[in-house]
Amino acid sequence: MAEKQAYVREVQDLIDEGIPEDVAVQVYQFLVERFERAHHKPEVKDFRAELSELHKSERRYFRDCVDDWLSDMPFPIELTWREVKFKPNRISRCEICSDYFYDVSRNGRKVTCYKGSYCEHEYEVRRKRPGTVIDPIYKRKVNEVSVDMAPDKSDKRGNAALTEMERAAWEDEQDYGIPDPDMFDKLR
Repeated sequence: MAEKQAYVREVQDLIDEGIPEDVAVQVYQFLVERFERAHHKPEVKDFRAELSELHKSERRYFRDCVDDWLSDMPFPIELTWREVKFKPNRISRCEICSDYFYDVSRNGRKVTCYKGSYCEHEYEVRRKRPGTVIDPIYKRKVNEVSVDMAPDKSDKRGNAALTEMERAAWEDEQDYGIPDPDMFDKLR
């Protein structure tokens, strides 16, 4: 049997009213996206502060926005600000895609958004690597060999590296736009 997800009370109330679980979660994500379009701030704390101030000082406007946006969506029951308790302090930013999302988890510590399983999977993969989640350190190091494409005539090492690179390109039968090195010998 699948483990039942524990949600914050606002979402659980919507589920109890008969709205499917995934729709109840997406109602809050939809509201966050709408508020982000109307009152976008680049930092999470500034965005939360803006919405908290709006919620406190311009309560009627805040509630009208929620009601208008909810009326645009076809739900099985009519939703208003009374059923959808939107709390600005529950807004977070996804560690992977950096989008805002409404954290509906019971403990309020979710770090990835609810836009499918990509961000959750990617977070788990990055979390297991050394480094930070945003800038992981990869185990495989790519070897780079710098080659002077126009070495001096007296530079034996540079000419040998360039010739080796050209021959390897021709042996791999890949067209890198490099002429056949033996072609110049034939012209002389």
